[in-house]
Order: sequence, then structure tokens, then C-alpha cells
Amino acid sequence: MFSFFHRSSVLNIDCFTADNTAYKFAPIVTANKAKPEWVEKVPLAGKSNAESRFYQIGDNNSIGFNISPALRTIRSCYGFLELYKKGFIMENWCDTAFNVSKDQLNFHYSNETTNILIHSNRQVSPGFDDYYIVKLMSPWQIQCKENVQVLAMGTTWDHEDYDFKVMPGVLNFSSQTSSNVFLGIRKSVEKQIYIPIGTPLVHFIPLTEKKVKVHSHLVTQQELKTKTYNETGTVYGWRRTVFLNKRNQKRNESKCPFGFGE
Repeated sequence: MFSFFHRSSVLNIDCFTADNTAYKFAPIVTANKAKPEWVEKVPLAGKSNAESRFYQIGDNNSIGFNISPALRTIRSCYGFLELYKKGFIMENWCDTAFNVSKDQLNFHYSNETTNILIHSNRQVSPGFDDYYIVKLMSPWQIQCKENVQVLAMGTTWDHEDYDFKVMPGVLNFSSQTSSNVFLGIRKSVEKQIYIPIGTPLVHFIPLTEKKVKVHSHLVTQQELKTKTYNETGTVYGWRRTVFLNKRNQKRNESKCPFGFGE
């Protein structure tokens, strides 16, 4: 079989930004490089306290496993370890602060290129009526040449001290490039929320078995426009642009590998 028929086992993710602060201090990285800092302070799994047998038989023939509670910590948890082997993580790209009350939400951010939008509750009502739905406009445009869906969810293990929800969704970076973050902030509790730069926000998990490789690029604002496409940027909506993207990918796949007919 010729090499040009070989399909790569790597999924390449290209992340573009014109924000030098985000690029230098909060780059997008694979998840295994962005585990919560507190995890390293958790003890490693200990040894079993079983001296002779791994289990004991009780008087009523019940089985009691002779295992010390110290044997298991999150650092030996299959679900946690596998989570941080998957996908890539986007961190907060600037200092962000919210003053929250039942009737008003004020916000401040340290980066002049950042923007924050508050969505009308009518877009989700009757759901989440007690929440502000806030969109953090990300400076990153993300591209993937392959038609792969990507699960976007909050980095919950990093948000112990925060009173907000990162709203999940499924994206496709071959059809659109924006990576905006949606937060749900409860209205009924008066509080202040401060999210410093470098705080993990979103965990993107491509729904594929391929190994993910992330490439970050610092470009000019003009160059960034050439890396940006939006599936909602048409009067026909996202369904039309998704259809066109799939159609064009099929066109490219049907080309002769020797270049004949081009």
C-alpha cells in the first residue's frame, strides 16, 4: 500500500491568537500538561495492609476485603487519570472579575482586546432563569482539518473555589473556529468572583481515538482574520455551512493522489 493512502494516527489542532499575553502566559496545551496543581500534593497509592490473605471470610460467610483506605487516592483513579490523557485545555487569558447581585452583573477584565457579553435569559427560558448566561469572548481561533466533533466542558477539578458553571457543548473546529466560553452565574447570591489569568476553564475532548497534538501560533490581527470562519456567519445558519464543509471535504478526498485531473 502506497504511503499516500496512509491515514495519520495524530489529530492536529492549530490554535491561533493575536493576543501576545494569552500566547505567552496562558497557551492552549494538551490536558496532561494542565492537571490541577493540588493533585501533586495528594499521597500516592499506599500498600495493602493484608499480611497473609487479600480477603477474610466472616462468621456468616461474608467476604471482607482487607484493604487499607490509604491504598486508593485520586492519583490512582482510572476515571481521573484517563480524563487528563484526553484532549486539550484552554486557560483564562486575562484577569476577570464579576460583581454579582440578583438584579445586576458588573464585570471587569485586564485585557483591552477581551470582551464579555451577557445573553438574554429568553434564549434559554424557562431553563436557568436564576442564572446570568455570560459569554467570554476567547482570543483563540482553533482549527482542525478533520471533521471531528469535540466535547467542550468545564475543568471542574480546578473550580472548587468558584461559584459558576462552565456550560458544556459539542463543537467541530473544521466548521467553525471560535472557542468562546459560556458561564452560568447564579443571580440570587450576592458575591464577587475573580478568575485570574492562567486558570483552566475549558477541557476540549475530540471524539476520536487519535492522539491529539496541539500547535499554538501567534499571528497578527490581520492574519487572525484569515484563520477565522464561523458556521453561523450566513443567513442560512450553521446547518448550511456544516453541509458545505462536508461537501468540500468529500471533493478533496475524491482527487486523484497522483494529481491527474487537477
